[in-house]
Amino acid sequence: MAQHSKHRHWGTRVDEWLKAEGIFEAVTHKAMKEVMAWQLAEAITAAHLSKTDMARRMHTPARP
Repeated sequence: MAQHSKHRHWGTRVDEWLKAEGIFEAVTHKAMKEVMAWQLAEAITAAHLSKTDMARRMHTPARP
């Protein structure tokens, strides 16, 4: 059985590791875009709208 450390957290935080790898900004940007897309999809579902209806309300072209 593995010996447990006295330290609760071992290693670096994820954001520190991403910065060290040089990908923090790219990963953060992608995560924010995915959350925004999920929130938009939830809003469309809650309002019982089609993608076309939502695009029309936002004055943007609808994409498949």
